[in-house]
Amino acid sequence: MSGLVPGSPSLITSTHLAWSSRAGECTTASTDIAGASVDDWEGVAAEAYRAKRGKIVQQLDDSSEKLQNGAAVLEDYAYALSALEARASGARAEKQKLWEKFWTSGALLDPEKRGAALQEIGAVAQEEQQVQGEAQAAAYDAAVKLLSVLNEQADLGLYFVFPSLEGSLDRTVDKNVLENATWDPAEVKQGQVGDCYLMASLMAMMRTKNGQDTLKRNVRWDDAAQGYWVTLYVDGEPKEYFVDKVYGKGATEGGEVGVVSLYEAAYDKAYGFRDLNDGGFPERALEAVTGQSFHSTLVAQAPAGSQQNPNGPLLDSMRESLASGNPVVAGTWNGDNHSFDGVTVEERDGTVAETSVTIVASHDYEVERVDPDGSVWIRNPHGPGNPTDGGCLVKISPEVFSQTFCVVATEDS
Repeated sequence: MSGLVPGSPSLITSTHLAWSSRAGECTTASTDIAGASVDDWEGVAAEAYRAKRGKIVQQLDDSSEKLQNGAAVLEDYAYALSALEARASGARAEKQKLWEKFWTSGALLDPEKRGAALQEIGAVAQEEQQVQGEAQAAAYDAAVKLLSVLNEQADLGLYFVFPSLEGSLDRTVDKNVLENATWDPAEVKQGQVGDCYLMASLMAMMRTKNGQDTLKRNVRWDDAAQGYWVTLYVDGEPKEYFVDKVYGKGATEGGEVGVVSLYEAAYDKAYGFRDLNDGGFPERALEAVTGQSFHSTLVAQAPAGSQQNPNGPLLDSMRESLASGNPVVAGTWNGDNHSFDGVTVEERDGTVAETSVTIVASHDYEVERVDPDGSVWIRNPHGPGNPTDGGCLVKISPEVFSQTFCVVATEDS
């Protein structure tokens, strides 16, 4: 895995070649067994042998075909991933060049130049995100094809796990979801769906009474149909989606079906599983949930070792938006996770401590508050007990925020 896109073309190619080789071995074994002459052998034992031999030959032929077809899927996937890696590498190099130009051109001190420069950098960053989405789609397509080809391959000792939950709305809901909801962002836990952008957005809504009221207002129980009608705003227009089941391995609140579970299922019905699962954009999710307009703002990256804080105006704007009761979500850069020691965290009971924390790459966080010194308090939708921050409220400095986060979603003023 290069860190530019998920997956390793070289390892996938190695597997493709290994499967092709095994397919050839199966074909050779089938030919040898089929060609073994037993014409002079007769009797009950001979008939049993020939019947068994025929079954073995058929199994080997089937295995050869499946392995060869699977190898072809992997070959195509490796080729697609290599092309995406090249695009990602080009975008990253271009972004680095633009950031160097930003810092050497004096754009930071010129509002007009700064806006134009950040817009140009943002376009390249969007290309990086586009590549990530295409890489996830390529992996998904390859997984589906492999499952189709290899779903009877267990007898050969081959075991494949592809945790796609498409179509797995398998957990029944009851009429007490709203009444039993905790409405606590700290209780939200993203499941096995790649929708951190949606979870972080819903958590940001839960942070205030106005946000909670909006979420409640757009969900109603239908006693006759034994399910919920959830309103989402598609292209700015309200549309109801019926939810009587949610993802059994999807989002929860306090370990139970919650409001986030209902919205996750409704989002699936509105946009399809692939769009739900593709690690989308929080500003789009917030628009779909609220019907209001949101936008994203690029986070300026300070040069390594710099004491400058180029994000002062952005942090002020985030603080004002939070104070007005509006949701704010921040997303991290693609690439590698970043780990830090001595980070201040706040437990649910209000206890403050210092510990080691990992900021997850290509991930969206709810923003809880912004201190006067620019420190940002964030919460991870991976939820309670997760291995990167334990589900605590995490305080990061303006410098760490600049280093690890790339974009912030806020409501239009």
